[in-house]
Amino acid sequence: MVAPAKAAGALLATSPYASRRQTKVPGWAGLTAWDVLFNNLSLGLFLVTALGMLVRPAWFASTATAAYIVAFVLVLVDLSLLVVDLGDPPRFTHMLRVAKRESPMSVGTWSLSGYAALLFLVCIVSVAGWEDVTRVLAAVTLIPAAGGVLYKGVLFSATSQAGWRASRWLGALMAESAVLVGAALLLAILVLSHQGGGEGASAVRAALAVLLVLQAVLLIATALEVRRDVPGRYGPLAGLVVWIGVLAVGIVVPLELLLLGNLFQIVAALLVVAAAPVLRYALVFLPRDGRKEPS
Repeated sequence: MVAPAKAAGALLATSPYASRRQTKVPGWAGLTAWDVLFNNLSLGLFLVTALGMLVRPAWFASTATAAYIVAFVLVLVDLSLLVVDLGDPPRFTHMLRVAKRESPMSVGTWSLSGYAALLFLVCIVSVAGWEDVTRVLAAVTLIPAAGGVLYKGVLFSATSQAGWRASRWLGALMAESAVLVGAALLLAILVLSHQGGGEGASAVRAALAVLLVLQAVLLIATALEVRRDVPGRYGPLAGLVVWIGVLAVGIVVPLELLLLGNLFQIVAALLVVAAAPVLRYALVFLPRDGRKEPS
């Protein structure tokens, strides 16, 4: 049985189809990119806020309730986009009938559902003023939130689509980017609500600076991995402009603005959030840029 298998493999390797991508380019459009964006905004904001409340509750207590409510609204938008993007709304509930820990899609569906349900309870007890219960419940919610923030990058990189298949850093990039935009949102909330933000804003500002540097490293690593797999349908120059634009507007400029006053912190946070859709569009559309027409 081994010899025939080797012979079949050798035949496949020498066939004219060996160098071709056998899958169709996914029909995903901008809706998928917005789904990824709202997923990251909600999960990132919750993760940063919940971790801040666990480490230094006095610094974040006054803004945690608002952050939880914003995160809940964002995840509702994300779930709505996800259901519409599936094309068949009942498919989302069908995926909840079984749980497959080896399937990124199944893990993601269960994680998002559990996260949304628990976050709703977190919002209720936080508005009620039950601080101890809120912290415990938020700590529990961190578990499905972690699954929700990790699964999309793993799901993309586990496919055979051009661009995604070549990037082993894609999961790390998307997860780190979620925490980055969440920290930017929380910094804006802190500064706006406290006219400077206090110690909480100082801590988030320092974390945001570190996350920006890490984002640049992961972005460059991802670009180097996919550059040969995705030649770019608009030519290499257009792709280079996109990556440099994300680096400059979404990372370098905000990093410099963080060193200035409170007003510039808001601008830095807004730039990070404004650059987020561009990055997600670039990542979602990688297979389209790498498509190869049959000869």
